[in-house]
Amino acid sequence: MKGILIGCAMVIATASATAQQSEAVVTYGFRNNGKDSRGEQTLLIQGKRVAVGSSGRQTEQQFLSYADKATFQLLDGKNGAFTLKKPFSEYIKPELLPGIDTVAGIPCKKAKAIIRSNTIEIWYTDALAIKGTPQISIAPGLGLILKIVRNGNSETYAKKIEYRKVSNEELKWPASWGKLVSEPAYQRQVIDSRYATISIFDQEQISWGNKIDNPSGYPLNATYHFAGGTVILKKVNLPAVKSSQRLFAELVQYSNGDAYDRTGSVFVVPVDKARSFLEGLEKGANVLPAFTGRNGKAYQGYVSTDDYDAPVEVMRLFTPFGVRHFNKQVHASLMQLIVTPEDSLTAFRGVGRKQLPSTVMGLLFHAAEHTMRHTGQLLVTVKVLKSGTTR
Repeated sequence: MKGILIGCAMVIATASATAQQSEAVVTYGFRNNGKDSRGEQTLLIQGKRVAVGSSGRQTEQQFLSYADKATFQLLDGKNGAFTLKKPFSEYIKPELLPGIDTVAGIPCKKAKAIIRSNTIEIWYTDALAIKGTPQISIAPGLGLILKIVRNGNSETYAKKIEYRKVSNEELKWPASWGKLVSEPAYQRQVIDSRYATISIFDQEQISWGNKIDNPSGYPLNATYHFAGGTVILKKVNLPAVKSSQRLFAELVQYSNGDAYDRTGSVFVVPVDKARSFLEGLEKGANVLPAFTGRNGKAYQGYVSTDDYDAPVEVMRLFTPFGVRHFNKQVHASLMQLIVTPEDSLTAFRGVGRKQLPSTVMGLLFHAAEHTMRHTGQLLVTVKVLKSGTTR
């Protein structure tokens, strides 16, 4: 009987000691549709400071500070060091659910959250001194997250918890957070860190009828105009592309009040063969190799031959009529809202000759309502005209 009592006391003492330890390394694994996936992720816990190990191609460092009750995302990239500090309170608060489960030998409570239309199931414990989450956007302040299931099939789960001393060298807690920026600014830096951006055209005008004075000899990085100004061209050297890399094209364009909608194309002209699409731009389409379609018509420059490579289209674009003027007006309206002080919304405003009583908020609401009414009228008018209906 004494042996049984002593054994129970030892188990209780061990569990109590474990619950009080504030440093540990938690190792997580991954499953998809019930099958184990490659790779592991670690959580380094040193009291109230936690470092989230990287997974996949993550280029940033992620930390949780339970002293500050905030997450820190640190990016040390080509543009310098940037940090996003986000309080736990700004993350989506999960719904606590009844029931107890066991993960990695630890009794866990359950919670659920909807994040960007994804259903996130969370198993956690708040009975231990160690805290943390393998995904900082999921319940960072709830306790120690031991399992996360996304949409019922993608699972991150704790495989092992090793209670031991975590050194400063392992934790790599930054001595300085660098430049603190807003979330949109930080995400922009994350995106930029993943890509090498090469600017081709900047503030170039594409239009008909302007005077054209092209340089001779096709020097690098000089802009050429063809087809009356409706085609612009520039010779550039691009870095070698590996098989695992991808190329993306980004185009920002607007209409300056043209009376017509415009369509266009972004394309690349190969010049490593004896002939190229440049000949057609300089001398006319008839000098290019022709392809005869089923309709009997000839299409010049569309097919490659032994001594000619056809241009490669990268994207197509559409410029709506007057979109620049519309955007300016929208921007002006948004700026009016931004610069309107919140404490002025209930201030008195007189309307009309009789100075009928209203408020700043009332006038803003009336302007929005009036705009929507006219927009509806415009849409109905366009629909009637397109259908040919008359009354």
